[in-house]
Amino acid sequence: MRLCAGAVGVVLLAAPTAVHASDGYVVEVTSSTPDVKYFGSFSYDRAVVTGPSNEMARVLTKRVKAFTMPWVDEYRDPDAKTVKYLKKAQPAYFSTTVEPTPKCLSGYVCISQSSSFSTPLIAGSMTDIHARAWSTQTGKTAQLNDFVSAGDLPKFTDRVKGAIRKADCYDGFDIDLPANYESFPNWVPVKSGIAVWFPEYQFGCKIMSLKVSWP
Repeated sequence: MRLCAGAVGVVLLAAPTAVHASDGYVVEVTSSTPDVKYFGSFSYDRAVVTGPSNEMARVLTKRVKAFTMPWVDEYRDPDAKTVKYLKKAQPAYFSTTVEPTPKCLSGYVCISQSSSFSTPLIAGSMTDIHARAWSTQTGKTAQLNDFVSAGDLPKFTDRVKGAIRKADCYDGFDIDLPANYESFPNWVPVKSGIAVWFPEYQFGCKIMSLKVSWP
């Protein structure tokens, strides 16, 4: 761990952890704990991609940063409305964790990011999760129709619904089930299908994580 002086105060940087992604690419995750106004604790992960092509590694790092940092910047550099709330609610607590998906499909870099925010005005904490994958060949974000034909997308959505219904913590409210594949954006491709995450308590679970096989 080392110290770094930043615009928001002293930042503690933990030694990076590296996870092999695919095709020789590696995702290195570093944890930072800056001193942020109105927060009793503020921590977040940053990810850097390295690999056989420096140019593609830079593209993938840029994609990962654009995906993961908005949730951090929302509170690290808040707008006037958020500042007004934080003044009333301090001390607030915020953390994000970035995790590369170890069984990501070959040819892709996959990550998930969990975020947690709480204040004395909130009973408990607000937790959310996001996930994305990018091609190591093109740098483009993975799309479900890259893997499932247009005709099979409704069938695949039914598979996701079926997997949700089988979850031990499912609350039984079918009205909340995803209407179509655009209703579950937080997924990554794995060898046999997808790993998909759903937000806190959307279906009765704190965070629901499922694996769904291809149709």
